[in-house]
Amino acid sequence: MPATYGEQPCFLLASRPGALLASRPGAQDAQRPSTGSSASVPLYRRGSYHRRNATREGSREMESDVDDKDETAVDEVVWGHLVRMIRAAHSLSHSDYMDRVNELGLEGKWRQQRAWLCVRFLLRAAVGDFVEWRVPDDEDLKRISRENVDGFRALVGGDEQVLENLLRRAWERPIQTKFSLGKFVVMGAAAIGILYRDPEESLRKMRPHLQKWWSDFSGDFYRKGLLPLPED
Repeated sequence: MPATYGEQPCFLLASRPGALLASRPGAQDAQRPSTGSSASVPLYRRGSYHRRNATREGSREMESDVDDKDETAVDEVVWGHLVRMIRAAHSLSHSDYMDRVNELGLEGKWRQQRAWLCVRFLLRAAVGDFVEWRVPDDEDLKRISRENVDGFRALVGGDEQVLENLLRRAWERPIQTKFSLGKFVVMGAAAIGILYRDPEESLRKMRPHLQKWWSDFSGDFYRKGLLPLPED
């Protein structure tokens, strides 16, 4: 792994929130239920991609601790969910992965939207190992998708074009398939787990880069409408 990995790779710093506006959840998923930030929202309605045994009251209880969070810091509950999802994805166990997905599905929209931003950042970075930490071109993304589609298909049923479109979305390239918030989180975290060669090492090294990005741009996340403020 190149030395630049530990020095905040320049292509990660280019991931500014302004460029996210065209792909924000509200713009891409107009049909998603409007339930308020304290309600539990299914991540992805397709087959087994749904929350199980979730209640609105339970979700409110799980989110009761968000009011005093530091908004310049990555939410630790969100990070914990994503770590478990990425580990399960790397194991290529569909059942284990969907169990972890459904756990995140019990969280309300407040945390699911934060997971969306984190997945987008981590998926962008997961490409780095395959292109020697340079900005990938379209052919790179197509090649990476082709080489990793088998595991992706086994986990979430997506084909090569879906995987390529996920990578293109992370890199702010035009895409043919739009992703709802939930679909991007579910499929994006699966792709990260497949692309990581050593999830534990990659997550350990990416955590401070994600925190720096979040700290630098968290104010813009709210000003530009990418995230709602937590309710009192």
